[in-house]
Amino acid sequence: MGFQKGHTRNNGKNNPMFGTISPRKGVIFSIKTRKKMSESHKGEKHHLFGKKHKKETIQKMSEWRKGKFSGEKSHFWKGGICKIKYTQDWTETLKRSIRERDKYICQLCNKPQEKKAHHVHHINYDKKNCSPSNLITLCCNCHGRMATNIEYWKEILKNIIKKYE
Repeated sequence: MGFQKGHTRNNGKNNPMFGTISPRKGVIFSIKTRKKMSESHKGEKHHLFGKKHKKETIQKMSEWRKGKFSGEKSHFWKGGICKIKYTQDWTETLKRSIRERDKYICQLCNKPQEKKAHHVHHINYDKKNCSPSNLITLCCNCHGRMATNIEYWKEILKNIIKKYE
């Protein structure tokens, strides 16, 4: 079954069953074709295989990147809140006691702690407030989700922590 130019099966979304739409609008490549294209660019066939940039080119690229993806220019920027230091109360003993209180289980997804210790998260994002009612145990994945949509997560976590009050 062939696809015609301009024919967008699956409304322009990638679909492993039918292939994906290429950067050339409306062209859909089959999985077999995509695999061939991928193989044609690997190893020695890659256009940069065995080549190295000159030192001045590396320097130019380095200068171009400096500051471009950090600080206020980064899409992860949260107004500098990450630079706030923890208080002296933030200790391994405190974190262990919070994990123990939460029975070493992520309070969002209920994943039990394994080899790697779960994270302890400040519910109101205030690193200076280390009261147990402001701390909660989260697995690495759930803790990573806390970096976006902060107001939403504050409300969700407040409701979870109410059972400890």
